[in-house]
Formats: sequence, structure tokens, C-alpha cells
Amino acid sequence: MTTALEKELANVSNEEKEWKDIKVKLATTSIQGKVILDVGGDKYATNVETLTREKNTFFTALFSKQCQLERDPDDKSIFIDRNGKIFTYILEYLRTNMVPPNVMKDETLLSSLSIEAEYFRLHILIDILTNICFPDGTLLEKEHKKKLNEFYGKTNQQWELIYKASRD
Repeated sequence: MTTALEKELANVSNEEKEWKDIKVKLATTSIQGKVILDVGGDKYATNVETLTREKNTFFTALFSKQCQLERDPDDKSIFIDRNGKIFTYILEYLRTNMVPPNVMKDETLLSSLSIEAEYFRLHILIDILTNICFPDGTLLEKEHKKKLNEFYGKTNQQWELIYKASRD
């Protein structure tokens, strides 16, 4: 009985080590410097450092040692099958950590940007886009805010807190 448990414990320990190794590989970028992205037919030149500034995103996985990149033979670009026009705002956010004010006022654009931010797993941008709908709100979690807006039918509905009571 004891040897079976010891073997099982050793297996679990080995599996945990393998997962940690995979996590390190995913977090470590294998490519540095300039990169050309072909997003939905629109070409963007940037550098890997800009794209991987935020951790645990689509881009950190894309440029990790774990991922084999397929490049265009002519210009060495990497194709991403997403909305190229909206990617302009994604890249602008990655470069400046800001969302342009005109985006926040355009419901259609904001909705499209939210969809792309979810796809690229840009967690901080998702928080920015979600929290703008609930200024000064502390009672709802991010997921609840998102669900409330989905229920209402608008991803960027502006809510106004009219009363806030204490929790106790």
C-alpha cells in the first residue's frame, strides 16, 4: 500500500514538474526584435517586446518557445485571421497603454474592440473596457458587470450609481 502511494506521489511530482516546464516555455519568448503581422490582410510592423508586454496573452503564447510559427515565404509575416481594422486599436493600446477617447464614445467600435481584446486575452484592456461602463462602482465583480451589459444588450452601456449603502 505504501509503495503504491509513493509511486503515485512520484508520478504527480513529475507531472507537476512537466507543467511548470511548459509554463516557463510559454512565458519565455523565442523571438526578439521586429515582427510583421498580417491581421486579416492588413500588415503591421512592430516588435515582439511591445506585443508581449502583458503576460499570459495570445501573443506570449504565439511567440513562446512552445509554438512553431508559420511565416509567409515572401515577407516573413505571421498571419492572424482577425479583424485587421480593429487590430489598429489593439496595437495602439499595446504601444501606449491607452484607449483613444473616440473609441470609448463609439458603441460599435467599442463592442468590436472588446471582442478582439477577449480573443487576444488582453486582460488589462478588457478591464479598462468593462470598468468604463461602471465608473466608481465597487460592488460588482468584472464578470457580473459583463453579464449585466450582455443582458441589457449593449457591451458598453454607461451605468450611473444612484445609491451606495454600506455592506454591514
